[in-house]
Amino acid sequence: MALSIIIIDKMVEKRHDFGRKTYEREGNRMKESLWKQTYENILIGMGFIGITLNFLFLNQLLPFIGILLVFTGFRKLRRENQWFQIGYAGAGLKVVITIVSIVLGAVLGHEEIYASYVWKVIAFCGGILPIALVSCFFFGTRQELRKRHVRQFNLVRK
Repeated sequence: MALSIIIIDKMVEKRHDFGRKTYEREGNRMKESLWKQTYENILIGMGFIGITLNFLFLNQLLPFIGILLVFTGFRKLRRENQWFQIGYAGAGLKVVITIVSIVLGAVLGHEEIYASYVWKVIAFCGGILPIALVSCFFFGTRQELRKRHVRQFNLVRK
């Protein structure tokens, strides 16, 4: 009997390794794998946001890919607490700013647009948003860890 449980556990783990969603097993393993994938998306995306290589248009593409990863990560977590909701909204705003920046970079006469005060305010907000996203991620993670700690403490006391 114990051998069959071990085999079933390994089959479930292999399904998770391939990235398929399974609902056979309700428990910590699925929740942890979702959290792990989400955190990896956010952290890798934040790394891409900081990379600016000035050739082959990578100074625009890498931060755009990074902010898309951060946006999808915060999207999965937005219902957990208010910090992740704020991060989701900030990541959405950063995606819009990045798209507008890429489109304006392709327009003829973009020097006049970049020289305007409105664009300077937008660029300043776009520069501050990654710092705000890191803060939201930190505070949201801290709140979730506190929530889990309280749950574990209440389970131990019973």
